[in-house]
Amino acid sequence: MDIKELYTRLLVLNNIEIYYKRVFDNRGPKYISNNYIDSFDFMDIANSKPEFLEEAPQHAFILPEEITNSHHFYNEYKDLGVLLFQHQRYTPVFHHKHTFFEVLVVLVGSCIHIMNDTEYTLNAGDICIIPPGAYHGVWAAKDSVVINMHVQKPFFKEVWASFSFHENALSRFFSTSMFNDNINRFLSFHTNNDEDLKNLILEMYIEHHYENKYKIQIIESLAIVLFSRLLRRYEHTIVQNTSSKFENTITASFVAYIEQNIANANLDTMAKHFNYSPQYISKKIKKASGYTFSTIVKQIRYEQAKKMLKSSTESIAEIARKLGYQNAENFTRTFKSICGMSPNEYRKNI
Repeated sequence: MDIKELYTRLLVLNNIEIYYKRVFDNRGPKYISNNYIDSFDFMDIANSKPEFLEEAPQHAFILPEEITNSHHFYNEYKDLGVLLFQHQRYTPVFHHKHTFFEVLVVLVGSCIHIMNDTEYTLNAGDICIIPPGAYHGVWAAKDSVVINMHVQKPFFKEVWASFSFHENALSRFFSTSMFNDNINRFLSFHTNNDEDLKNLILEMYIEHHYENKYKIQIIESLAIVLFSRLLRRYEHTIVQNTSSKFENTITASFVAYIEQNIANANLDTMAKHFNYSPQYISKKIKKASGYTFSTIVKQIRYEQAKKMLKSSTESIAEIARKLGYQNAENFTRTFKSICGMSPNEYRKNI
């Protein structure tokens, strides 16, 4: 399977898409003005024609509000941190949230992304990142090829840790997303139809569906390359939608400050830096994320510790010092309480 052959396959409607297209094309005068059908429209149209009920795909009437790793299409892919599926064209828009990060990649044509009762058109080359807990829906139709990347939280934590040492929009987005599952927002890049990035994603898709040996390592490595190149080339194109832009910008700045100053991060120094009171910062972080300041500091230290243990030969005592722990014993005890193993054991296992 090569990229050109895959493109050809992805352009052809499959049997499920053909069924939903029939429903869409026969939606009747009641819904003829609709540019897409949503889950309610679909139920209404299907119930009006017996043949639509009889021919419906197996999961046509199962429209969950939250998609988790227990959903039926995860059965074959339990060990993958990054999964790639083609978004089914003409399928009804059902508004949902998920427990993972979703990355919408428009390879050909366009799609409609709906969030907060607002429609956003994504065109060929656009890449949109939706965090866990965001309530949204997607519509894709004829001549469009849209890839859904489902990125599990544990893998995104690894990605986030690798970006958290740099001040950029993606690291700020990751930071606030990791500590808040209830913000309806997304981040999108306009890549000017970058063929290199498209080929990267198609290579990941081929690995996912047509290869076996070392697929996990290859897909996850390519995902890191994808996000790195997105930032290098298109950080200036980022568009962020958020239900509370001011609040989220403040919280992202707080988390970014903690990441950049992890050895000395405390409420008093942050208050002086931002010219707020410690009580204000503590309250804003708790309101936005549901976590206390100390819990976020502890989690960021843990993520940065894992990266240091993987990528350096520094002693445990030196890593503890750089992360702001009073001594190696305190660091070891805290790390083990989260990871289930000591820093030395973690380093040996990886």
